[in-house]
Amino acid sequence: MKQLLALVFIAFSLQAFSQDYPVKNIKISLPSNPDANTSNWRNGNLFAVTATAGEIANDVQVKLLIVIKRDGAIVCGAYNSSSAPKIRFDVPVNTWDSRSVAEMLGVNCTLPPGNYDLSVQFFGYSNGKTFPLSEEKTKQFSINTDEPSNSKSGVIINLGGLGIVIGGGRKQTASCGTITSFTKVVCTGIDTQTGLPQYNM
Repeated sequence: MKQLLALVFIAFSLQAFSQDYPVKNIKISLPSNPDANTSNWRNGNLFAVTATAGEIANDVQVKLLIVIKRDGAIVCGAYNSSSAPKIRFDVPVNTWDSRSVAEMLGVNCTLPPGNYDLSVQFFGYSNGKTFPLSEEKTKQFSINTDEPSNSKSGVIINLGGLGIVIGGGRKQTASCGTITSFTKVVCTGIDTQTGLPQYNM
């Protein structure tokens, strides 16, 4: 019985001393495989951050810190808890859209393939001190590539022995395909060095 009472006392003590932040219910919406270039996150409406604000003193400046982390280390983001952009809670539940999320990073990044976390946390500033107004909320996403780094596409047109490469992007299948805009074009197969269809005129 004494052990049970001790456990109950410890539970209540931990709850009493736990930090109760005024900004709660942070939700992050983003694609599981977004564009690797964060400047493109401004387009469309694929990203959103929502949060609910409780009672915050009028003299407290509210800041929103958004960064991208990889293995716990910040890899994209120009701000910290002190320099994060100031925001206002105009209504109890506020939403920041794709453009806002990209702008609050403060820098455009091109992320290499891998797994990342979008980190969101609210901070307050008053009387020369910065302090958290929320817990850190993260959402994992991945940057993938579905093509090998040396993949190519296009065709090689040989004009009098001069090879001209047209096109670029993903590697095509090992077939010549059809060219309809030229006459007397002969497919000679796949070039072994470039992996591109080769045509002679």
